[in-house]
Amino acid sequence: MRIDQNIAKKGYLKMKESSVVICSIVRNCESQLSRNIPKIETLRSKFKRSEVIVFENDSSDRTKELLEEWKETSMGVNVRCEDYNEKTIPKKDINGVNKFYSEYRISKMVRFRNKYMSFLADHQEEFDFVIVIDLDIQDFEINGIAHSFGLSDIWDVVCANGYSYSKFLKRRFHDTYALVEYGKENLAQNEREINSNRKKWSFLKKGIPLIPVYSAYGGLTIYNYDILKKKEYYILENDDPSVEVKCEHVSLHTSLHEAGANRIFINPNMIVLYEKINLKKIKDYLQNKLNDSFLVKN
Repeated sequence: MRIDQNIAKKGYLKMKESSVVICSIVRNCESQLSRNIPKIETLRSKFKRSEVIVFENDSSDRTKELLEEWKETSMGVNVRCEDYNEKTIPKKDINGVNKFYSEYRISKMVRFRNKYMSFLADHQEEFDFVIVIDLDIQDFEINGIAHSFGLSDIWDVVCANGYSYSKFLKRRFHDTYALVEYGKENLAQNEREINSNRKKWSFLKKGIPLIPVYSAYGGLTIYNYDILKKKEYYILENDDPSVEVKCEHVSLHTSLHEAGANRIFINPNMIVLYEKINLKKIKDYLQNKLNDSFLVKN
């Protein structure tokens, strides 16, 4: 199946007459920034007007330098770098809480993401749309973004089909922590479901229509600007021993639902690649196969 080019063409026309602000938080992603900054600039060229807001913290590679170069060489790029001398992810699980789903980690994500939300709230100029993107991803497709804009009259929020590869080199839906299906918004998230959703949602591919969800992210999400006014990310408790809190994106989307902006979708045609199959993944896969073969024989 292929992307509907008629919808994409309509999207490019919509982008040409629209303004957008592109928001991101980054840390230690020098190599990814080198690839993604030129692509963001190509994306910006499709809009009538655009700005970029990037908040960086505690990088030890050349991330800061690349951002400053971007700011100096491109109009409308706003960069803020701060050092807190603290880790975003704990070294290990604490009291049975998975470190990736801990309040410790998510409280920092909330704080960092609210930096660009505060910028939006204080900025004198308004925009038509907001794109939130993780600039440490491997790649994203501009044509898929155009496809989403070609359907902009039916959504408040549209989230990407972000995928990566498992240790078995199988394609999987990557960001299942931010994914909440309709009907499950009042249920506690648990590790089993977060993990199983990677395979369950791996069916997404180009040509499939938009799928309504309570929440998602996928490494790139587009919002109607008006619905984000006076909104913030916050800590949303979760009643599970290993998943202490819900993803910060779920908290933002919960506040949007409460305000009546409940047209939230995943667009299977808006592709984001988190990480490609590299030599390390191939070596790990072959080593796992070798170990499995040894266990069977013995």
